[in-house]
Amino acid sequence: MPNNFFNFFKADESQNDEGRLVILNVEDIIPNRYQPRKVFQEDKIKELAQSIDKNGLLQPIVVREYEPHKYEIVAGERRFRAVQWLQRKTIQAIVRGFDNTASAIQALNENLQRENLSSIEEAKAYKDLLDLTNGTQESLAHQLGKSQSAVANKLRLLKLDEKIQTAIADGKLSERHGREMLRLEHDDQMEVLQKITEENLNVTQTKKLIDKYLKPPKEIVKKKTAKSKPKKQAKPRANILTKMDSLTLATQTLKKSLNAIEKSGIAVTQELKQIDQDNVEMVIRLKKEISESEIKEDNGDNN
Repeated sequence: MPNNFFNFFKADESQNDEGRLVILNVEDIIPNRYQPRKVFQEDKIKELAQSIDKNGLLQPIVVREYEPHKYEIVAGERRFRAVQWLQRKTIQAIVRGFDNTASAIQALNENLQRENLSSIEEAKAYKDLLDLTNGTQESLAHQLGKSQSAVANKLRLLKLDEKIQTAIADGKLSERHGREMLRLEHDDQMEVLQKITEENLNVTQTKKLIDKYLKPPKEIVKKKTAKSKPKKQAKPRANILTKMDSLTLATQTLKKSLNAIEKSGIAVTQELKQIDQDNVEMVIRLKKEISESEIKEDNGDNN
């Protein structure tokens, strides 16, 4: 990892770059407030303590004096915890003149270089570095030798619920689980977390589960099938008009015929009634008018 990003901090001019080696009381020392590592494995601390007890502290811790006779760890918190586990009262330390920002950056740098932070711890370290330096993701990625997307993906994990972040930091969930869960709203995240824990879901199973949460509800759509019988359609108005026209034409034709009959001397009467939309009733009465000559002829025939 490039170091120039972390070397801009100011050291106290009264101290040289290497600081001064001293013996400090353990009770006068506090952990670094920007320590990204939140979980320390007890078995690893115990193992380191046994090594220190056998071989001595091979490398002093680095501290800064944040107030008179009070010190903050800049580098070496695991060694400090191992000495505490041994219940020793004092520890070798190098005191350097770091200010708040420089101390935080140094602590973050040391832990990032170890490459054994959880993804959540790493994400929080990135965020602290960005806040302290007022830098950009792009510049941070360049200085860390990582891609901008890798830094962005880590930082996105901090949008997860605290319980999920804790599960990832504790190794109960993987970073890939966390990335999948970022697609969900907060309440759904907690439901999925419970199912992952109870059913021990892997990443692929988790993805499928989340896909179901995100799938919109099915809409009930009524589709016409080819086998369905077509509905009886209403009679077109045009057909009705055609029938009416035909009836009118028929009536007029009959009237002309009746007029011709009437001219021949036969009395004609007619009645036209509309029965319904499709039917018309016409009643025709014919009465023959008998002339005097015809009567005489009839009488002559009878004699």
